[in-house]
Amino acid sequence: LLSGFVDDDGVLELDVDLRLEKDDFVFQLESVRVTGLDSIALSDVFEPIAPQTLTASAQFDNAKFDLVLLVDDRSTPEPPQRLTVGFSVEQVTADIAMFAAFDLDKVEALQLGSLLDTKKIFECIMSTAHLFEFPEMKVSVGSFSTPTIDGLLPETAQAATATTEAIFDRYRLEIEEAIPIMFNGIVKDVL
Repeated sequence: LLSGFVDDDGVLELDVDLRLEKDDFVFQLESVRVTGLDSIALSDVFEPIAPQTLTASAQFDNAKFDLVLLVDDRSTPEPPQRLTVGFSVEQVTADIAMFAAFDLDKVEALQLGSLLDTKKIFECIMSTAHLFEFPEMKVSVGSFSTPTIDGLLPETAQAATATTEAIFDRYRLEIEEAIPIMFNGIVKDVL
């Protein structure tokens, strides 16, 4: 089922264009890479709960996220800096509701052979979608690792590591409690 999303190594790569500007700084999320999805266990897949609304539940032991960011300080002549922020999550459970509306004419025009190619089945079905959204996304995380930041100059990297570790030592519980809220808000809206 996940073959339409992940590569042969169980890696999901998404190109993203999310941009935040504050004063002279521009932060741009370019891509997200998720590893560990090959061990996902799905249950209640595509269970109808309302008209045009299906649910799915998923659990996995661990996953690693790498977010590629481009950071630009426009107050300096320096070129933008590409950073990779990495973190891991463990004991993840996700309950997702999916609302879908399909164009019946496009569905009827699908050729059977294109549905039998499991590598492209998701792409094939989505080509018939008129609307596809996630009205609900509940995610719980057992634990969350302290993020690492790659791509900084050595002295900046040391300071960033020390700061990140101090923040996570102090606010780890609050951050882990915020993850479900973030998924049901920001992540759901981006998808």
